[in-house]
Amino acid sequence: MLPATPQTDSEATPPKRWHQRPGVRVAAVLLVVVLFLGWKAGTFDRALVNVGLNAKACARNGFGATFCGKELEERQAEQRQAQRESEAAEHKASEEEAALKRQDEAAQHKASEELAAMTRKGEEAQVELQRQSEQAQRESNEELADLKRQGEAAEAKLQRESEEGPAVE
Repeated sequence: MLPATPQTDSEATPPKRWHQRPGVRVAAVLLVVVLFLGWKAGTFDRALVNVGLNAKACARNGFGATFCGKELEERQAEQRQAQRESEAAEHKASEEEAALKRQDEAAQHKASEELAAMTRKGEEAQVELQRQSEQAQRESNEELADLKRQGEAAEAKLQRESEEGPAVE
């Protein structure tokens, strides 16, 4: 047998396991700190949003895309801008439609006034034509009466002359 050799303190202690070493502990703490800072910055939000551990606000659009943090704010700002533009375009279209409606109503009113004026003129022309026709009928009747009187006078003169006999010259 071999003689027993005296053991030193370093040899008497068992070897340290990996989790008992100070360098590993520091590395683990640094890893946890780095992971926490990454989580706090929102680096892992997209991966953690499904389990609700995201650090910043996240939203999913209709196509399934997830937006978090600043990107979400930018998308929301774009949507608000698009909504404002859409509302402005709708407002402009409704104003243009109202203007066209007013123009149409004004044109219809003008056309109805013109039709009424033309109807009045037509009625006035018809009354004037009727008056002229009646005047022409009276004048014609008067001329006919004059001609009839002249004819009667000429007939009476002829009859007197025929009764008196041939005229001596």
